[in-house]
Parts: sequence; structure tokens; C-alpha cells
Amino acid sequence: MKNKKAKAVPSNRILSKIDALRAHSIALQEYLARELRRVVRDASDTPVVNFNIRRFPPRTRTVVVPKVDFTMSVKKTGGRVYLRPSDPNTLGVSLGGPLLIQFTITGGPFVPIRASFENLPGGFGPGVDADENFPQELQTPDQAYLTFGDLYRGYLDQYTFVIFVKNTVTGGYGVIDPGIQHINSNA
Repeated sequence: MKNKKAKAVPSNRILSKIDALRAHSIALQEYLARELRRVVRDASDTPVVNFNIRRFPPRTRTVVVPKVDFTMSVKKTGGRVYLRPSDPNTLGVSLGGPLLIQFTITGGPFVPIRASFENLPGGFGPGVDADENFPQELQTPDQAYLTFGDLYRGYLDQYTFVIFVKNTVTGGYGVIDPGIQHINSNA
């Protein structure tokens, strides 16, 4: 009869080291998020796009998140971000290269939760996947604004995106649904 080896059980000392390492990792992640927000706030070249909510849908019990009535304006272009003249609900991003963009929500007690991006068919670019171009880990929500990274990997690609917004008074949710297009020139 063969002897079965007993499974090694981690000692309390090892478990406490794992817990300490986990706590240190979380603290470091929080520090890096605070630093990113500070750098973005202080960076003069970070584009800022304002979304003014004109009407927020009433809170519902449906699974579908209703669209929010909004206007969009570019407060600070960073030299690269502008509203498309042919479609004021689409941002143009020019000159290539990665950048951070800050979305600011105005018009009431609203906070951005997260943005989700999707490729639009019919673009003239290489078709870089939206998740590859706008990585979720580069999104930082903070009170009335949301900062995200645009890696600008797909020049001439078109994307649609939604920003999930919460009404802090009613607890209701809504989506803002503009577009974004990469332009391979200085518009």
C-alpha cells in the first residue's frame, strides 16, 4: 500500500504575510489611481469634454438602461479633441498617439460610473478592437468626471460608446451615447 503525501497547509505566519501583501497591493493600487487623477487634473494638455445633462429619465425597474438627453462641448482640446462639425455628438481625435481624455458630467447630481466602447462598421481604418484601443484598466471614475485612455491604435476607425451615469439623488441610472472617430490629420 502506497503512502499518500499529506497536503501542505499554509501556516498562520504565511497566511498573515499573504494578507499583508494583499493589503499593500490594494493600498498601492489606490495610491496609483489618486496619482493618475492628480496628474490628469494638473496636466494642461489633457482634453476635457463636458456632457451637460438636460433631462435624466425617471427611475425604472426595467433591465434596459434609458438614454439621457445631453449636450456635449469640448472645454479643453489638448490640441487633439474637437466636436465633429457634421455631427456634434461625435468627438474627433486627431494627430495619433495615446492620450488621456477627461469626461465631465454637469447639469445636476450625476456621477459617471464607467464607459463602454464598441467598433462601428464602415470605418476606413485598420479595425482595431475597441477593448484594445480603450482598455478598461485605464478608466478612472472620480465624482463628476471620468478619465479614460485612448491608445489611438486605429487611425480612421470609428467607435460608439456609452457612459453609464448615476443620479445620486434618485439612485436611477442612464446612459450618454456619443461617438468618437480617429482622424489621421490635424483637424
